[in-house]
Amino acid sequence: SAAASVRARLAEAWACGLLDQADASRAALDRAEQDAASLADHGLLGDLHLVAAVTARLQLDGAAESARLALAHAAYLRSGEGPAGHRMQLTEAMMARSEALRGGEFDARWQQVFPPDQVPEHRDVAAHVLYCHAARVFASGDYARTMQLYRAAAAAASDCGLRSLQSALCGLMATLAGMQGNPAGAMDYIEMALEVLREAGHVAERATLQIYLAQTLIELKHLDLARQMLDQAQDASLRVAENVRHWTFCGSRAWLERRSENWAASLAWAERG
Repeated sequence: SAAASVRARLAEAWACGLLDQADASRAALDRAEQDAASLADHGLLGDLHLVAAVTARLQLDGAAESARLALAHAAYLRSGEGPAGHRMQLTEAMMARSEALRGGEFDARWQQVFPPDQVPEHRDVAAHVLYCHAARVFASGDYARTMQLYRAAAAAASDCGLRSLQSALCGLMATLAGMQGNPAGAMDYIEMALEVLREAGHVAERATLQIYLAQTLIELKHLDLARQMLDQAQDASLRVAENVRHWTFCGSRAWLERRSENWAASLAWAERG
């Protein structure tokens, strides 16, 4: 059936995204979108946009992720899926987290959807929502509560295999521990992040985690380990010259060289990005 064909294309797009085959992933999504155009299945179209959002996140393309999440949300609304539906909750939680990552706040609108005193039933939804609550509490200066929320979010992310989010949270916990004068605790969280990295079996996922972790290590002044992470991520990150991961990698490398007082190398990487 046409619906089965769309779902097969989505599975192909997801697999290609994990293998860092961005062009093949986009082609599969394009074919899925063409096949879905003839169907009046808004739920399926929402699933398509949700897969596209996740593959954009693998490429560190926050703008594309946000745009696709908005399209998924609109499609699920048209499908009649209510606010209690898992897909709707996941999409809204990812929208809230995407806004937080772009410097926004977990504002009153999202706090009404996800009240601070309630943990969502679905663990993937909970992971994103707890991250957002942690960002809000961090801004208030309550670092002890922030750490509690980070840990809860990391546990939820681990439960449902959200390795990118789990690794990012380990990095945030390491940074927070470092801010509080606890270098041993910071390294414990770095070790947790490295363990998550060892579990990442796909090229795109692994390179993304290595860049995130390198940024945390630079912040904590563990420059040799940061260089090791970026060395390992370099081939996958520079394979395509005009994508967001390429630019993010070059910016991270420039930051590392600047922290290492390698001024010429820092400038070269900044210009390359």
